[in-house]
Amino acid sequence: MIRFAKSSDVLELERIMKETGLATEGVSYKEWTPPVLVAEVDGKVVGLIQAYVSQPLPMMSQFAVLPEYQGKGIGKELADGMELVFQTLGIKQYVAIADKKKDRLMRGYQKRGMEFLSDVGQWIRRMA
Repeated sequence: MIRFAKSSDVLELERIMKETGLATEGVSYKEWTPPVLVAEVDGKVVGLIQAYVSQPLPMMSQFAVLPEYQGKGIGKELADGMELVFQTLGIKQYVAIADKKKDRLMRGYQKRGMEFLSDVGQWIRRMA
């Protein structure tokens, strides 16, 4: 089941980011800006997707599924859910951040008809 994340999901979201190796060292995953969707299997949160809804170009940013649930279509369901959110908001295009070394993710984006734009890396600045 795909649904919007609730405040009570925060610890599960943090756990997923850490268990998938996608957590950035020193970043707190205690607060999330919507929209964030989660995938539930048997009442357990097993995946998440977050987007930044802005113009001119919205962006899918955080996207993770626990390793033992990968390859079961959950990532596709999460991406479909976020695209439905975008469509509801009248959004017709978006970008996604992805490590090009993540073959499964790259193939999934290609299957969705997405185009690879550039080798842009992800940068962070920590301000006091």
